Amino acid sequence: MATEYRLVDVPELGYLSTDRPYPRGELLLRTETITPGYYKRPEATAAVFGEDGFYRTGDTMAETGPDQLAYLDRRDNVLNRPQGEFVILS
Repeated sequence: MATEYRLVDVPELGYLSTDRPYPRGELLLRTETITPGYYKRPEATAAVFGEDGFYRTGDTMAETGPDQLAYLDRRDNVLNRPQGEFVILS
């Protein structure tokens, strides 16, 4: 169970925590039971954990109500082509 969560902006995909009517962004979690990191891989751990201990899930969500989230997509499922267009991977 998550003890704390927040949404952070993903401007390259157009998801912002200031969006209305529903804030959108990448879901970050902090729990008591989450892994502390990758075994003997500090670079991989640093890539998914912020300095404040939040885990970057890679999931983009919309906050539809108090403590209610709706899944939108995976951050990695969208590519930005050199021409500037976004392509969704299937």
